Amino acid sequence: MLKTVMETVCDHKIAALESMIVNHAGDAGLVAACRTRIAKERGGIAVRRDAACQRTARHHVEGVLEALGRTPDSAPAPYLAGCAFALGDVLWGVNLVRLAYLGLTSMWDDPLPPSRRIDAMASCVETAPG
Repeated sequence: MLKTVMETVCDHKIAALESMIVNHAGDAGLVAACRTRIAKERGGIAVRRDAACQRTARHHVEGVLEALGRTPDSAPAPYLAGCAFALGDVLWGVNLVRLAYLGLTSMWDDPLPPSRRIDAMASCVETAPG
């Protein structure tokens, strides 16, 4: 089911963005942002079946997750900045949710050593609304 939905998600995003351009033609900033996002989505369409690109992207993400897992575990809290919840925590949470929606939670479940930070972010993913 998820693969079927994900197959056309870029097309749906592009259609919504094109509609926003029409509905907000007088807002140059919004129109420019929509066009930029459309270009990004079209780029995604171009590589979604490119096996070499997908392998490279997965390898990159694995490296980033490994780096996150190597951050010191001696901090008194599981946040990236130690005791303070920061924008970085939000960004990691969002991106881990995206990876989960793509069915890629195995990227941090098995190949990585235990890390309080990855565990904390993964718990955000597990409790995110559906």
